[in-house]
Amino acid sequence: MTIDLDIGSRLPAWATSMGRVLLSHQPEEKLNDMLGRVTMIRYTPQTVDSVAKLRAELKRVRQQGYALNDQELEMGLRSLAVPLFNAQGQVQAALNVGVHAGQMTAREMIERVLPELQKAARELTLL
Repeated sequence: MTIDLDIGSRLPAWATSMGRVLLSHQPEEKLNDMLGRVTMIRYTPQTVDSVAKLRAELKRVRQQGYALNDQELEMGLRSLAVPLFNAQGQVQAALNVGVHAGQMTAREMIERVLPELQKAARELTLL
């Protein structure tokens, strides 16, 4: 990977699976404010490159209950995230798994990893 991640590293929420899960559950006013300030950077040829496309993706993420980022931030990096809810049903955090794109297809991630992530999220919600 060309990006260097360490404790405290920051990535643009709109370009990551966890960030998209969190953004997809923001109140409309807060989301509009954030999207009004975002600078869309094309990290790879797969990167969502417009606010309109990002809005559509965030809507899809909220409806399907997960975000799949397929080499949008970094070529070779595929990640999948699900929301973590608090006792009141509000999204408090996100849980994700990242893999090298050569090790697992997007379809395999949805079929094999998503159920495990969803199970873990349910268990963590019950704590």
